[in-house]
Amino acid sequence: MELINISKLPKYAQEEINSLRRQVDTLRRSLEEQKQSKPTRVQWGYEIMRDGAGGYLPDDEQVSFRIASGPNRHVRVRLTEYGLYINADTGISIQCESSNCFTVIERKR
Repeated sequence: MELINISKLPKYAQEEINSLRRQVDTLRRSLEEQKQSKPTRVQWGYEIMRDGAGGYLPDDEQVSFRIASGPNRHVRVRLTEYGLYINADTGISIQCESSNCFTVIERKR
């Protein structure tokens, strides 16, 4: 990573930039520690990224994310031998877009 000269910036800005750089370094180390290099059926990240963000999860690992704002809007997805298992805290709707693409959204009640 190319560092720019921040010595002419105000002291508070220098401290903020240095703090952010430390956070980025910490997050990169954490990412490296979590990487599993043994290929599995569950791959995450993009292979084209410069920083190499990506890797593999154990085959039975569950991934959780939110599809809407507010509490209790988590969706959990796990790859099973039968396909994707999807569980949510809220009603969800799976909208098919093509033969190999779909969108998971919160179902309005």
